[in-house]
Amino acid sequence: MRKLSLLAAAFISAAACAPQEDVGSAKQQIVTFEDGAATLQNAAIGVHRVGPDGIIISVNARELADLGYAEEDYVGHSIVDFHVDADNIAGMLATLTSGGELHNHPARLWKEDGSIAYVSIQSNTYRTAPLPAPFVHTRCFTSSISFLDYALLKLEQ
Repeated sequence: MRKLSLLAAAFISAAACAPQEDVGSAKQQIVTFEDGAATLQNAAIGVHRVGPDGIIISVNARELADLGYAEEDYVGHSIVDFHVDADNIAGMLATLTSGGELHNHPARLWKEDGSIAYVSIQSNTYRTAPLPAPFVHTRCFTSSISFLDYALLKLEQ
């Protein structure tokens, strides 16, 4: 604790003695952070939100690129329409509706060209009140995986 106090005192003294122009240049070097929406929109992982009715509310650029859809062909549509396995998405939505979370949950999604994307999903829900209140939207992160990884995750379920 004493070392920290001495270090803090030395830093404060140095800052107080610094010429005015050095203080100005230090202010210019302060790192700024993008807002959360921009961070998610430009993330290197797929991100989407789904409402309690199963309708996709938003999606980021990575997920659109991975699946090959235009935003207008994805947002506003039912998430069920993009899942190959109806029973899998039904179980996912039931888990999320009941307050559960999904971790490394395997899924198969339809790509725009008709092929299948193998993915791992991490998801939970945003709520404005505790259960049994309905959720407002999901927070879903989607990672592309290989068929082998998909098969291994299915075996772990």
